[in-house]
Amino acid sequence: MDINYNTHLSYAKNFRQRFLILHYTAGNYQNSVAALTSKGGSVSAHYLVPTLKEIDPTYPENNIIPFSLVPEELRAWHAGVSAWKNRTNLNDCSIGIENVNMATDEKFEPYPDKQVEVIIWLCNNILSRYPDISPTNVLGHSDIAVGRKIDPGPLFPWERLYKEGIGAWYNQTDVDRYKQQFLKEIPTVANVVSKLHDYGYRYDGDARHILSAFQMHFRPTDYSGKLDVETAAIAYALVDKYI
Repeated sequence: MDINYNTHLSYAKNFRQRFLILHYTAGNYQNSVAALTSKGGSVSAHYLVPTLKEIDPTYPENNIIPFSLVPEELRAWHAGVSAWKNRTNLNDCSIGIENVNMATDEKFEPYPDKQVEVIIWLCNNILSRYPDISPTNVLGHSDIAVGRKIDPGPLFPWERLYKEGIGAWYNQTDVDRYKQQFLKEIPTVANVVSKLHDYGYRYDGDARHILSAFQMHFRPTDYSGKLDVETAAIAYALVDKYI
């Protein structure tokens, strides 16, 4: 697979790549390109992954081709106000991938298999060149901008990416063990938020926002932000595995 290296933007400041951040565009290909490449614009990304032409008629190609918009060694403006672990302003140290998806605040849209295949290929291509990007540093915009962003949304296939060697996921046996333990007494919201802080999340506001962001990534069937046994079990299992 090839990448279209039509570079539209350039920035002066280099950065050290420590994070890979996934987004959705909430718009079609044509509008996404315009937003990401406008001179003097406030947003940009290193890569743009289109979706199928039959889903998005504004995309002119028959095959999904990832587009390089900003050189990887330069900063792109995709993360905004952001934090993870001991870092803030993740634009300085991340690679951002925007994925064309027509989600709205009211309705999330699925990612078609062929687009996911390209996303997987691109992520593995990037990670093969930056071994310092750890599994727990492959994240969604919603993970690093809790309460402010919701992309790439609950329909993004994180577990599938994990099975292809991208990002983090829990061991089900550990989750099952914790679920049995927590059926007797569930940890407090404060204890679970502390675990999420240990894992990397940074947010000091309403606990529902941090719980919802976590659920959207790791338990997307219910991302209401309410604490339950499964959410607590997944949080504890992830910390056991990676921290």
